[in-house]
Amino acid sequence: MWKPDEVVPQHKRRAVALWAILIGGIIFYSSYLLHKAVRKRDAPESSIELSNTVFEYPDIWVCLYADYGCDELELEEECMTSATANMTGWGNSSAVYYPGGEYEQEIHVEGRETPDHGWCVEFQTSKITRFLGEERDASRFLDHLLLDMYWYPGGLETDSTTCVIEGWKTHNQWMYVFLNDPALGQVSTRVPVPYSCITNVSSSHSFTYVGIGLTTEIKLGQEPIVSNKALSVSTATVKHEVNPAIVKPYAQLSLQVQQAPNSHECITEVDPLDLAEMFGNVGGFWDLLMIIWPIFFVAASRQDPHLKPRNFKESVTKGLSGLRIGDSKHPAARDGFNGSPSVEERPNWEQEGKKEVVELPYPAEKQKIPFRPV
Repeated sequence: MWKPDEVVPQHKRRAVALWAILIGGIIFYSSYLLHKAVRKRDAPESSIELSNTVFEYPDIWVCLYADYGCDELELEEECMTSATANMTGWGNSSAVYYPGGEYEQEIHVEGRETPDHGWCVEFQTSKITRFLGEERDASRFLDHLLLDMYWYPGGLETDSTTCVIEGWKTHNQWMYVFLNDPALGQVSTRVPVPYSCITNVSSSHSFTYVGIGLTTEIKLGQEPIVSNKALSVSTATVKHEVNPAIVKPYAQLSLQVQQAPNSHECITEVDPLDLAEMFGNVGGFWDLLMIIWPIFFVAASRQDPHLKPRNFKESVTKGLSGLRIGDSKHPAARDGFNGSPSVEERPNWEQEGKKEVVELPYPAEKQKIPFRPV
């Protein structure tokens, strides 16, 4: 559509100049929007969404290191074996999902040597499939995992130098728990948790709560990055009776692992190159140009000769004439269909050639007498 052709000849030169400037402005504005969007793709904005959807649990690795659950570096494999073979005699290393409820599930436990984290006890909690993808319900208060592990810090053959009634060697009485994603084959988080040394005089042990979450990062032009994390860690103390029958002290780890509320986080990069929005901005500018163009120039096209201009006063007068009910006796004058000017009706005595018949009450025998009004 070449708008300068629609103006009067004396304005055409100015119209062409203005039209060229406006078209150039639209092209420049479109190029600027495109360049700005491409530059923003290097560091795009992100949107964060939190949901309360149940996601897949990661596998839990409890790794035994020297001074972190095991007395010596050479004893790490024996420490792991004592845990998986349940050799302490006072408890089995196990994990239970939804303990004591109708959805209770026993978790498989095995020992393994990991490439980067040494000898670990693996709890295959990724096998939990209950409620996956559903909204977390607060009434399901058993929707968590209880994990207990028992082992000898001194290995299978020797007595421990750290887990004793008194005179222990300097050590760290905590160990590391890792959250491993089996589908991606990567370890996301390392969580330090305390453990307890149980002897024949012990009357308590530590109990640790770990709230976990899942973060999914969706980047432009890349595969999603999924990582598990520990959102909260807190430890309490459980009191129990003293067991004088314990001959060889052992270590105990007690955990409760649970998905925290609103713990599924999705971080999505927003693509700044939105062509629909870009064309919408340009289209709005074009519509504005079409609206304001007649303000600057007079259109050369004439009005259709078949269209008569409307006279407002005559239209109103014509419409109101139909509302004058009672001003005249003639139906045509009341309805006003033919649009002819109204004619005032004169009295009968002013109309020539008309006579009126008058009835006289007297004499008794009525007679009709022609009478012309004076």
